[in-house]
Amino acid sequence: DGGTPGRKNSVSVTAVLQGYEIHCVILTEVAYDPPHGIGEWVEILNRSSEPVNLLGWTLEDADSTRITTIVRSPVILLPRNYMVVAEDSTVAEYYGLTGGFIVPADVFISLNNKGDTVRLRAPSGQINDEMSYTGGTPPVEGLSLERQNEDPESPYFNRWGFSSAPEGATPGHKSS
Repeated sequence: DGGTPGRKNSVSVTAVLQGYEIHCVILTEVAYDPPHGIGEWVEILNRSSEPVNLLGWTLEDADSTRITTIVRSPVILLPRNYMVVAEDSTVAEYYGLTGGFIVPADVFISLNNKGDTVRLRAPSGQINDEMSYTGGTPPVEGLSLERQNEDPESPYFNRWGFSSAPEGATPGHKSS
């Protein structure tokens, strides 16, 4: 058959984008007021059973004026693994991280010490996770905020608290 020249096509083409289930990657730790000389950072966790390509994922703060593109080329976050997205490499040096951290090539979001919102967006633009905090200095300088429960079905999923780890934070590891 030669098609339908001069007539409307009977076949349509639809583009399918790779989608991610909401909360497959979540925020697990936020250092908005890290120890002096250490850059701000955010930790994420792939809670799914499938690897997730971080290409196209972004972080943004409440006013969305500074959006951080996590990576500019494919980086795979394996199931049940953490990744620290940091303003600079000082977090890796300070906490002794040898892997599992990324310093984005572009600007890092600016987390306000008096309160802010952190959003994690999937490549589709969908908000995959977000958290908000009200300001104030941590009880001890440099404590991070940690998610208390990583299960979105839990009533405690949106509960956050200051780290109780001796180091004041647990970047790249399960919360204290």
